[in-house]
Amino acid sequence: MICKTRKLSIAQQGMKNYMLDFGMFFETALGCLLCYVPPFNIALGTRDLEIWHLGIPAFPFFTVIFFYDEVRKYLIRNHRDKYNNVPGWVERNTYY
Repeated sequence: MICKTRKLSIAQQGMKNYMLDFGMFFETALGCLLCYVPPFNIALGTRDLEIWHLGIPAFPFFTVIFFYDEVRKYLIRNHRDKYNNVPGWVERNTYY
């Protein structure tokens, strides 16, 4: 979702790709299915996870990466050299 566009914010682009939306939903549902359905736990030799075990490491990492990329895209869009029309420092060093 973060790498969906190179310059547009997620608010500008939107979530119009239904295959991507389905893939994110399916991935989340499959992860929950494998973690919380008892037959899968027996077959895979695992046990249920408590929900806070998933949230504590994932939420801060997601938040930092998401805001870093949104700020990077903002700087790429708004900080070009206006006189020479060349990329700014952020675009030259972080644009893939």
